[in-house]
Amino acid sequence: MRRTTRAGFVAAGTAAAAGVALASRHGVGPALRASVGGPSANRVVSEFAAPVRGGWGEQWQPVIYGRTMNVENGAAQLVVPRGNARTARAQPMPVMLLDSCFADGEQLAAISVDDPTLRPGLLARASSPFRYAGVTLEHDRLVVANYFRSGRRIAGDGAAAAVVPGSTIFIRARTVGDMLYARAWPEGDREPGWQAAGRISTRRPGMPGVLVVHPTSLRRCMVVVHSHEAVSGERLLPTMPSCPVLISGIPARRTDGDLDIRLRAWSSWPCELVFEWSAHPDMRDPRRSPPIGLADAPFTALHTVVAAAGGSLHWRARLTSPSSGVESVTPVHHVRTPAPGPVTLLAASCGKIAGPRPNAAFRRLLESARRSPEALVYQGDLGYANNRWGAAYTPLPDYFYDRFMRFLADPQFVELRRQVPTGFTLDDHDYGPPNNADRTTVAPWAVTLWNRLHADPSPRGYFDFRIGDVHCLAIDGRRYCDPVNAEDGPRKTKLGWAQRAWLERTIEESDGRLFVVYSADIFGTRRDPRSGSVLRDCFVTGWPDEYRWAMALFMSVQLHGRRVIVLSGDAHSLRINNHPDPLRRHGARDMRIIEFICSGLRPRLWSGAEVDDRTVDRSRYVLGVPGAGLVEIAAPGAARRTVTLRAIDGRAGRPLDAWQPLVLPFSPR
Repeated sequence: MRRTTRAGFVAAGTAAAAGVALASRHGVGPALRASVGGPSANRVVSEFAAPVRGGWGEQWQPVIYGRTMNVENGAAQLVVPRGNARTARAQPMPVMLLDSCFADGEQLAAISVDDPTLRPGLLARASSPFRYAGVTLEHDRLVVANYFRSGRRIAGDGAAAAVVPGSTIFIRARTVGDMLYARAWPEGDREPGWQAAGRISTRRPGMPGVLVVHPTSLRRCMVVVHSHEAVSGERLLPTMPSCPVLISGIPARRTDGDLDIRLRAWSSWPCELVFEWSAHPDMRDPRRSPPIGLADAPFTALHTVVAAAGGSLHWRARLTSPSSGVESVTPVHHVRTPAPGPVTLLAASCGKIAGPRPNAAFRRLLESARRSPEALVYQGDLGYANNRWGAAYTPLPDYFYDRFMRFLADPQFVELRRQVPTGFTLDDHDYGPPNNADRTTVAPWAVTLWNRLHADPSPRGYFDFRIGDVHCLAIDGRRYCDPVNAEDGPRKTKLGWAQRAWLERTIEESDGRLFVVYSADIFGTRRDPRSGSVLRDCFVTGWPDEYRWAMALFMSVQLHGRRVIVLSGDAHSLRINNHPDPLRRHGARDMRIIEFICSGLRPRLWSGAEVDDRTVDRSRYVLGVPGAGLVEIAAPGAARRTVTLRAIDGRAGRPLDAWQPLVLPFSPR
């Protein structure tokens, strides 16, 4: 690779009359005809002459990081693995050229593929891993599109020479103002005029690069980039460090009474990262972590801060590019550490990033809370990395990471996490297969990947935290689970024996007055939304012995005057289940364990309860309404201390509550 300001841009010809006519129709004919070359032009040439293992060179940065990328025989190679038959449409695999940002200019690449359904092209004005304009050659058409977090929008297309496996094709793209123009031609042919044009969504300078959209054949294949050049009359700008995901972990109590708060930051590119924190919103007198070098993907960092209870912590991340020295600073996040008083808890799960209509659930959770929430536990299905519909391209770590990042970078979720500490449990679509049900189907890499991404107080998938006299426990019913088709009985477990013992011990040893159990999986019944049959991946239908054990444990706690509430995800409905004592103890005759199923945030299908499930509160049961859960717990000493369960409708313009809030006495008696 080299940079130069020599005049000219390696080209096979100039714009033909047809291309000028196309430009004129879009109102930028003179600008298009103006050359971007000349003595003052800035140019980056990638000829891939020297062999490189593990990449295309330091400046070329893939977003899908685990691909086989090498430079061999004078060309850059990118291997695309076999795809998932349930994959979403048009999933991009961009490779960005760092520190070469410009707005108006041209790119030219010589490319070949070994599968005619693989869609190669160029990207322009990239400002993040998933926001850029691009042009791809898709069989015999050039497609200009705007790419964003949850998909792409086609802005224009036009006929071009068809992709022929093994043959080299040239692709030229030019950005001028708010337009992108493109043409493609086989090696040996004369360069044609502009064949496609489209209006692009940003005029700001951004990175150029190579864009590959997955093959529709879903076969393992390869794209070869023989050369790439980028040229602009503008000064080429460095790539600004980007941090699309920040997570404030839920404060965890230490033995000395202080709190551990885990801070997680995800960078888009290699960088040096420093965490900064302060007691002041303006970040004066900040403390700083040692610099953390992020050289290998995924580029994530974790730091634990010790804070006193009853105060505030403000923090941010400072990122420095190792190649240019350019620095960026993230927005400030706020963590209010637990203190006696009223408590607000949030629960959400099951959010797709494409397909179902977007909604305002995260924003409306914040709008609904009468005070700043103490915590959110997101209970799995982060963008549905694997699913029967709309999955990531293939079940491998880098594709799952890409899907998780896209989901977590939802601007509404970003804003919520800026104000609310957030914990996570994983669920079926996060563990590898399209619908994981037990420990035997967990992908071997899934837990390792996730432990590099979250800010939970434990890597085990289950954890607890305290807020005054409210004790919260988050459990995972997938990664330690016995197969559902195993014979039921005392030796069959959904939680796994270590987690089950932890749950029982933590509750029995706690002096908490209210227990909130976050469970990604439900205890009640649910039906298959396609067939209507009863599904067996719930506690009561698939692991009935453990269901009885858990409900008996929870009811024993209530018989001693301390309430247990279960907040569940997975099943897509907003409903209340009232579970009776499985042991039918006399003192528990009028008591119930309240399970609030508060899912899903943005699902495609809806999972109703079994028709004759008598535990369902039919007045608080809705399907087809996206949303999440909010729990308000009155302060100790209140004249009438209550617990209020609210199902928040995620649709903008609707009443905030999907059904009449359920108000419970704090004590179960």
